[in-house]
Amino acid sequence: MKIAYIVFSDLKYDQRVKQEIDTLSRYYDVYSISLGSGSGKGYNVEIKTVKTHGLRFIMSWLKFFTAIYSVKPDLLFFADINTMPPALMYKMLFNIPVIFDMHEIGSEMRKKQNFFVKLFWKIIEFTALKQADDIVTVNNALSDYVKEHVNRKVSILYNYPSAEKWNIVSVNHPRDFCYVGNLVEDRGLELIVEAFREFNSYTLHIIGDGKLRKKLEYTAKGAKNIRFYGMIPMEKLPFEVAKYGVGIVFNEGKSKNNRLGLPNKIFQYLRLGMPVICSKLPEVEKLIKKTGTGVVCDFSVSEIGKGLKEISENYTEFRKNAERYREKFVWEKQEHTLMELVKSYE
Repeated sequence: MKIAYIVFSDLKYDQRVKQEIDTLSRYYDVYSISLGSGSGKGYNVEIKTVKTHGLRFIMSWLKFFTAIYSVKPDLLFFADINTMPPALMYKMLFNIPVIFDMHEIGSEMRKKQNFFVKLFWKIIEFTALKQADDIVTVNNALSDYVKEHVNRKVSILYNYPSAEKWNIVSVNHPRDFCYVGNLVEDRGLELIVEAFREFNSYTLHIIGDGKLRKKLEYTAKGAKNIRFYGMIPMEKLPFEVAKYGVGIVFNEGKSKNNRLGLPNKIFQYLRLGMPVICSKLPEVEKLIKKTGTGVVCDFSVSEIGKGLKEISENYTEFRKNAERYREKFVWEKQEHTLMELVKSYE
């Protein structure tokens, strides 16, 4: 069976999709259709910069559809609603099954957005949820969101890291903290940098890039305990993150999507045996309290400071719990869910 997977991102930085493709490629003929780097038999879709945001999507959908047509798959995966139009168009024309891999709530990415833009994406999302032959998502909260809107069965594939690729243990250091991810709004980054400026007996290492980088670097200017490293390719990331002792995930949850999310970075940290400090979001707090692998705190410099102190003073206990769960939260433990789903289409 020939499978195509389309995603509106660069696979070089997309752990989940790369792992799904790697798993499926062991048994099927799999093609990736993506922006930037391909994976295996990849089709890289290049989109020239245009001023009109809507035009960029139309151009991309046409190019995605052309790439799908070149592959002629028997089964098609599409990630998130921004790849839905070419996927469902191909399904309609050629009568092949499509699977919606819903990584996030695409219509709820921002707290504030134009009414008509949001309505457009809501229609796209509802169509994807109704017309896809199967739906896969990343946690219980998103599964409940789907069932609330369309009352359908949903398969859950958590964003666990690969045991093989993340097969390393981090250093044992209670005062060395690491943030990994895009430097964008709603990640609590400005608050984190301010906290480490004030509580400068702790060190913060920031891995990633984005539109907030210059602002964060300006805020951190003169602070010797805050360091920036830029983007690091996925294959090198475990070895870089393992140099530090504690992971940080501090999404603010301003949008519904972020509020209900369960970031894959948490599982990457735990796979390395690293305790974590996180913000109080429903799925995140539930996980951290259940596993005892770190601290959750409110959105203020003083509360982050208390969290840094708590995790450092109780580091041995948190570390022990993180190492206990490092063998549980791995991709290989749930591959069977993906394989059983795909086998049903043979």
